[in-house]
Amino acid sequence: MPSGLDKLVEQKRAAAEEMRRAARTLWLAADRARALKRAAELEAESRWLVLDAAVAVAARVARASTRQAKRSGDKDKS
Repeated sequence: MPSGLDKLVEQKRAAAEEMRRAARTLWLAADRARALKRAAELEAESRWLVLDAAVAVAARVARASTRQAKRSGDKDKS
């Protein structure tokens, strides 16, 4: 038959294990929140990169169109 001290030791062990489980759960939740936040940051950054690329492409197309229009205008004047 376990003594009162043995019961206290077992209760302490069980409480410590429960605290470890709770800490692990909190750590995973915090880690998940960090991961989700970083994913949102990366998504926002990728949207800006897509917009930057679109602006660069539009600028090149506009420049090419301007050159072509200028050449056409120079040919018409000759």
